[in-house]
Amino acid sequence: SAAHAEAAKTDVRLAAAQEEARRAAHELRRELEAKRREHDRAEAANRAKDEFLAMLGHELRNPLGAISGAMRVIERLPATSADHKAAREIAARQTAHLAKIVDDLTDVGRVVSGRIALRRNLLDLAQATTAAVATARSGAEAHAHEWTLELAPVLVSADPTRIDQVLANVLGNAAKFTPRGGRIRVRLAGEAGEAVLTVEDSG
Repeated sequence: SAAHAEAAKTDVRLAAAQEEARRAAHELRRELEAKRREHDRAEAANRAKDEFLAMLGHELRNPLGAISGAMRVIERLPATSADHKAAREIAARQTAHLAKIVDDLTDVGRVVSGRIALRRNLLDLAQATTAAVATARSGAEAHAHEWTLELAPVLVSADPTRIDQVLANVLGNAAKFTPRGGRIRVRLAGEAGEAVLTVEDSG
């Protein structure tokens, strides 16, 4: 009958409308999920940038402190003394490290992504440790620490700037928390194909 036919048409239209509504809801969910993922990526990138800048800001203190300490030594000692020469070497080395950190800060791509580029070289970790100890001693000489070095030559593939920063942090903390007249012992050895650095202090 005409009534049944009209009812059937109405059912078809309702079914089509419901299907269209389901498709629209599905598409809306997809768009919302895509926007949420985009927002999460932006938030993660922003956090990475903030952490990167905070880390580099912290790392800037090491070379700046070492340069400041070296300049105090240079100012009070004659240019012919061994300590004066050592202080000049510290200032020159830390200035080079400072320049590399500033390069990282000015690389917009790495700042946004929160990534640090490692510039690997083959280096003698014993030499790097000796230089880092000299820097730490120049900043902590007022504490009159007794330093003992037992360093075996060990070659490693590493970024010299990052290694220097790691050593500066470890040795700087040892010097900072060891009381006047305390002992700091630094050992380096190769074990099973790895470089093992041990720092012991009486603080």
